[in-house]
Amino acid sequence: MSNEAKLNQQYTELMHRFASTSTWREFLELAKQFRELDTFKDASAYYTKCVRAASAGAYREYREDFTSRPDLCSDDYFEAAQVLSQISDYMDAREWARTYKAKATALCYAEAITLYEQSEGRWQDMREAYYKMNKIKGYKDSRDLSERYQKHYAECAYAAANELYEKAQSGPELIEAAEIFEQISEYSDSATLAQKARKAASKYKSSAPKAPKKQKKSVGGDVPDAQKSSSVGGDVPDAPQIVRKKRARAEDSVSGVDFGEIWHTINKKRLILGIVGVIVCGVGLWGSAFFAAHNIDPSNDFLVLHGDKIRGISVLMVAGGAVFAIIEFIRMLSPSLKRKLALKVLEVGKRVAKPVLKAVNRVLGFVGISIGKQRLKGKDEKSFVYTEKQTKAKKAKKLRNEGKWHELPDNAARVRFIFVDYMIRKIKQGYSMKYHQTPREIGREIAIEDDEKQLFEVYQTARYAGKAANEVIDNELVDNLVKINVKRS
Repeated sequence: MSNEAKLNQQYTELMHRFASTSTWREFLELAKQFRELDTFKDASAYYTKCVRAASAGAYREYREDFTSRPDLCSDDYFEAAQVLSQISDYMDAREWARTYKAKATALCYAEAITLYEQSEGRWQDMREAYYKMNKIKGYKDSRDLSERYQKHYAECAYAAANELYEKAQSGPELIEAAEIFEQISEYSDSATLAQKARKAASKYKSSAPKAPKKQKKSVGGDVPDAQKSSSVGGDVPDAPQIVRKKRARAEDSVSGVDFGEIWHTINKKRLILGIVGVIVCGVGLWGSAFFAAHNIDPSNDFLVLHGDKIRGISVLMVAGGAVFAIIEFIRMLSPSLKRKLALKVLEVGKRVAKPVLKAVNRVLGFVGISIGKQRLKGKDEKSFVYTEKQTKAKKAKKLRNEGKWHELPDNAARVRFIFVDYMIRKIKQGYSMKYHQTPREIGREIAIEDDEKQLFEVYQTARYAGKAANEVIDNELVDNLVKINVKRS
């Protein structure tokens, strides 16, 4: 069948459907298919007819029924913006499409952050958070957060798949591990491990004895462990033996460091660049040592004239190569390994500094000075007035509300005001504020009652949802939070 005959057949089918279509969603789907026909016959005219037929129903649903729904999410708003932009010539649909798109972007940003904070190591939730944040690149710091979420999601997924692969005792478990590896095929050696997992799964199937004819329709095809261990040929070891081998390799690692994990997660390109830097540094050291160990032959005019320059170049090669290698070796590590390295360096620094601080404290103690106190003012060279460190009540003054209640512009600002007032009271009562923690992490520590948990949840919305927060937070909810805050005072 020629191309024109196919187009004619498709056009005829669409015309029949146009005559029987009644809902606006069907009309928009039909419009999309008419648009694919491009300039064939009067397909463009029927595209316009389909859009006009869908306009009134779509506009009414997204402006009347849609706004009254309490369970709207970012995907709903994105869908509404897409449909309204398609019927943009109908009334003020174009303006509402822009409004809904802005709401969808703000909600998607807040949903992604909430998903990530509540993931608790679940890579599926991290992946969903990454997809949402990647969908709105260009909004606030979504590009940076998207890259961070992607790295963390890939690390957690890799760890989960690797654990499943090592402990797998059946074909389906290996296939599941392979599917997870394939989702992060660009990360480390995931593609290679996916192939190995599928190959191992196929061996599990091949080692299974043939089932009787009556059992051919059984689902799954898993083979009992007893049959796997007694397979002929011995090509496939049983699962406990695999686990023992993996465990033995883990125990061989030095001082608790899993070098297999480090090798799988490091950036191989950065590793190669770091090795190049080490080579450059080594060449520079060799050149410096050569000139230091050998006297320059006076008859060699080139070395006499350019010897100092060559020495300088050698020194630059040593310094530049060393710095470049250190930077690349650090950049090749994954974020989790960087954190472990930083913590290890801090731990070593504390061990080294501890005896030094003790010695300094002893020396200062002879003249009546204590490092644990602050100097306020002095009367003369030998007499000083000291005070203890700031109390928790004084530290609470750093956390304060800007402005007054009656000056706050909207309900989101009022919720933030209530939350800050609540936190100031908690600090005065003895809570040690950790400013690096998120509100959700703080809530897990101090929000015991259900009403306190509600305060943290509403504050989370007020903080991250932007302008869309005022549509969720009404006056009744604010009054309820005020009562909760007064009750805890």
